[in-house]
Amino acid sequence: KKLKESLEGGHLPKRVGPDGLWQCNGYCSFTDRCWPNGLPTQAELRKTEEVAEEAMLKTVRRRRKAAA
Repeated sequence: KKLKESLEGGHLPKRVGPDGLWQCNGYCSFTDRCWPNGLPTQAELRKTEEVAEEAMLKTVRRRRKAAA
């Protein structure tokens, strides 16, 4: 509903709030599919990003080692 109103009015709402989350509540009708256990906290998001970053670094290191 918000997206439709924004498109008709010419101005889209902010996609990310100060906590780094998409403005799911009221912005998207599929919030329950993306976040079945509820929206994560900022700390949970940060931890997820740290885990993903470490996994990428390990992959790069492994590939560099294999190429050497």
